[in-house]
Amino acid sequence: MTKKKVKKRRKAPRGSGLSWDPRREKWLWRRVDKRTGRRRVRSTDQRRLDLAMRVAARFDDELAQEQAGLKVYDCWRLELEPLVTRWQGHQVSSARAAELKAKRVRRALELLKLRTAADLADVAKLDDRLRALEGRQLGRMTVSRARLRDSFQNPLKAFSRWLAGNGRHLPHDPLAVWEPIPLRAEDKAAKRPRRSAYPHELARAFRAVELLDGRRNRVAQVLLWKVLLVAGPRAGALYSRDVRHLHVREVLEDGELVRVGWIDLGAGVGNKRKGAAELDAATTEELLAFLGDRERGPLLPSPTGSRWRRERALDSWREAFGLALLDELWPSWAPADLELALKANRSLLSGRLRLFEAGNPGLGLTDATKRGRVEAREQVEQLVADLGEEFRTRMIDAASLRKTHGTWAEAKGVPGVAIDKQLGHRAQVREADVFRAIARSQTGRSHYLDLDSQLFDARLSARAVRELLDQAVAELEAVGTPLLFAGRSASRGSELG
Repeated sequence: MTKKKVKKRRKAPRGSGLSWDPRREKWLWRRVDKRTGRRRVRSTDQRRLDLAMRVAARFDDELAQEQAGLKVYDCWRLELEPLVTRWQGHQVSSARAAELKAKRVRRALELLKLRTAADLADVAKLDDRLRALEGRQLGRMTVSRARLRDSFQNPLKAFSRWLAGNGRHLPHDPLAVWEPIPLRAEDKAAKRPRRSAYPHELARAFRAVELLDGRRNRVAQVLLWKVLLVAGPRAGALYSRDVRHLHVREVLEDGELVRVGWIDLGAGVGNKRKGAAELDAATTEELLAFLGDRERGPLLPSPTGSRWRRERALDSWREAFGLALLDELWPSWAPADLELALKANRSLLSGRLRLFEAGNPGLGLTDATKRGRVEAREQVEQLVADLGEEFRTRMIDAASLRKTHGTWAEAKGVPGVAIDKQLGHRAQVREADVFRAIARSQTGRSHYLDLDSQLFDARLSARAVRELLDQAVAELEAVGTPLLFAGRSASRGSELG
């Protein structure tokens, strides 16, 4: 019986650090790390000795870099897209804010064609790509320099800082040297401070909300904006409130027993203190009628019955306030046509001509329809050219209702302490000095520091604002606005579909 010959594997050259693994039938690389004294073992995944020696030479170079204190730069091959989700989980902001930041980073990675971490290293090329987006139309947004910084550059820099922070994935922050994109004069003007609205402007805006609710057969939304104006809360705090956060009590007001409410806005965050969110009697009754028998869910829901999102609420308000501005600025040469006003409003808000709503614009085009569309296009273009500058100057966002509350209440003579308590502001310096002087006086402590005094009643601020609003609405009803609001239909009230 003959013995089977076993083929012997050729030994690796001395000093190569290679040894044969009979179990896996592959060459192994072994070296001793001089820093730790431990043996490093890595598989070359090769059966041929010549290929295994090439892999072993690369392993030797990487070990030498590590022992010299240099990073191994395989980290720059990391895919960026999967890391965005991990970065989102490390955010300390609210879940909604973290989701919005991650969405902006993903949008920036897509538009700037950033796939791996190495793509972040060429900052000059990245800056050129970002600047090339200026002036482009992305959805409903025309990209300005301010948007380049806020929506793309700043989120990308924050993401890059996280990648390098604590040595997570990168040895250093590649975007740390990226200079902020300078803003032009028009971009700085676009960031002008918020202004307060005039009473007649809000009276028209609330009627525009009623008009849009009726046209779209949706849940009435005018009460949302009234509460934002009268109670003066931060918009995000109000959107997060449920029915259970509304509290009602009976008080004696002008000799009558009435129901007044207040909204529990939750705990403040840092300098953003929660306000008292007191409601006057009229707004309380309207809110209770709106709620009906409902005991759960959002206090002031969106048209779909769900909770408001900041972006959707801002779009809804801008549409209503823009329509109110057109009602006031409408030129004499333009026909009194609501459909034409809606088209001009959409075009002014989006920065481009938007003549048609959703649907098939090419369905059933007769000659008369084509002529009408050409005429409407010319009229909208003329309206945008004539009214565009003043329209953009006078436009305010939903957050301006909070500033409007303070301005109106101060104009009605409400004490500053009551306004600050309602809005959650710090007391003014002059008022703090007065109270400090009173507190040091025995007479002052005995007769003036009465916390139940009307001086500290935040409801005074709510009542004053509601009185100004009701007065403006009454004046508007007396004058009438037949151009846009004639024949408006009623909305569904408090019914949630």
